[in-house]
Amino acid sequence: MDGGELLDIGGGVGTIQHLLLARGAARATHVDVSQAYIDAARKEGERRGHLDRMTARAGDFVDLAPSMGQFDVVTLDRVICCYPDMRRLVRASASKAERLYGLVYPRSGSAAELVARMANTLMRLRRSDFRAYIHDTGEVDALVRSLGFERSYESATAVWQIFLYRRSGAQAPTS
Repeated sequence: MDGGELLDIGGGVGTIQHLLLARGAARATHVDVSQAYIDAARKEGERRGHLDRMTARAGDFVDLAPSMGQFDVVTLDRVICCYPDMRRLVRASASKAERLYGLVYPRSGSAAELVARMANTLMRLRRSDFRAYIHDTGEVDALVRSLGFERSYESATAVWQIFLYRRSGAQAPTS
């Protein structure tokens, strides 16, 4: 990455931010609802020597978004499947991406739907508020495109799919 700034939403232990910082990102901002994940990402950033280029915020990104600036790259790796309002999350996160917008989420119509239903039943029985959501791929893609992006990469496994979008008219990344 050529010195740009990354926003990694739901970044967990920081896998994406650590990778992109190592590949030349100038800064990375990590938003996660879990303080434990943020602490783990910071510890790894310290070990890798790039903690000084990392910022973290704990909380629901949709609530935090109005107070955040713009970023060259925004990523959501396995996040929209954990959020009850996909449209709000995608709109809020895509509005922060100046160049690239990356999503990883379960394929609709896949075995993931059955697994999500079973997991949600188990969560209800355990009185957990967590739910998994499988969003229609065409609906997500249409929404992202309506927000000014063009799909530039896609890949899929049996369950997961990866999409990278480039803001229409944005310069292609150099690395």
